[in-house]
Amino acid sequence: MAHFLASDRAAWYNHVNLTAHDRGGHFIPWEVPDQWVDDLRRTFRGRR
Repeated sequence: MAHFLASDRAAWYNHVNLTAHDRGGHFIPWEVPDQWVDDLRRTFRGRR
């Protein structure tokens, strides 16, 4: 994650919620669905 944030592409994105998980990979919704749902809720909490 630190490598990505230090890259020239980091400025292209509006980082609202950036989380690194111990498990899971590219297909995190199928690999650790509970953690993925928690991430989504945290990302959109309080937005309207």
